[in-house]
Amino acid sequence: MRGNHVFQANYSAGLRVLEMGDLSVGEMTEVAFLDTRPLSSSNNFGGAWTTYPFFGSGLVLVTDTQEGLFVTRPELGLFASGFESGDTSEWSVTVP
Repeated sequence: MRGNHVFQANYSAGLRVLEMGDLSVGEMTEVAFLDTRPLSSSNNFGGAWTTYPFFGSGLVLVTDTQEGLFVTRPELGLFASGFESGDTSEWSVTVP
């Protein structure tokens, strides 16, 4: 978790970023995702294994069991204070 966002590495479903709302009524909204295995639609334990969203620069690291390390910067705008709200979208992979 970072701020009011949850970062989930979900194997073949990739990295999912959820924004927490009113948790007393189960309110969470997916605001971003990254498919680390776009050429595979298999349902197995391969894929996104872990994520690290705690860089002040806004970079988010994602590791994939087959594809390696992804260095990303969500287009939503991750800064030290957290995410700015935005539409659900996939973000681009960048290497600084």
